[in-house]
Amino acid sequence: MPIDGGGCIIGAQSDSPISADKLEASWGGYDYWIFELDEFGNIIWQNTIGGDQNEYLGSICKTDDGGYLLVGDSNSGITGDKSEPSVLGDYWIVKLMP
Repeated sequence: MPIDGGGCIIGAQSDSPISADKLEASWGGYDYWIFELDEFGNIIWQNTIGGDQNEYLGSICKTDDGGYLLVGDSNSGITGDKSEPSVLGDYWIVKLMP
């Protein structure tokens, strides 16, 4: 998703530990991995969001207040960033504030 200033926001999932350009380990299984690149492809910030099982990011959109809305699914219980347990894999919506 392009952003002001020529950079972009990229969202995916990752189950990697801290390595290379990844600065946060996954909580367990796959987690949402969100990062912003500047116009030269350098990582400005990143965030790994999830719980002890698998989370799969479906889409990301910018909100009117400058934050981001992440939509996907989760199989995790109350662990990591999850505040409610999943029941057989649920949709999971996360709001990142500016």
